[in-house]
Amino acid sequence: MYIYGHEAAGDTYIVSMNLSTGALADVIRGSPSIFDFSSGRQSGGIVNDGTDLFVYFRGATFQVNLDGDITAAAGDVDTRSTIEFEGGYDPKASHPADEVQLANRGQFSTAGVDKKRAARAALF
Repeated sequence: MYIYGHEAAGDTYIVSMNLSTGALADVIRGSPSIFDFSSGRQSGGIVNDGTDLFVYFRGATFQVNLDGDITAAAGDVDTRSTIEFEGGYDPKASHPADEVQLANRGQFSTAGVDKKRAARAALF
């Protein structure tokens, strides 16, 4: 099992949990700079494709392999608003994956309703 969330101190993390022993091991852990952001803690959902993990963080989707390597998969990482589309952006037009703005007006639908729901898990 993989658990994705953030701590009050500011670290965002993905940890693996051995379901037999309960042992935890970090896949990634660090400040928002691990996703190339200087600030913010908007961790969201986590899914897998059977090999890698995919997580939402601050308006973009990132692919994380089990060695902890992080690659932007979709979403414009230069977009600073995750609530509204930035000026001039046409959400109905076709865009390359790295230019898509993943605006989320219902912020809590991906960021978690509260601390109890901020962590998500993916099983595989």
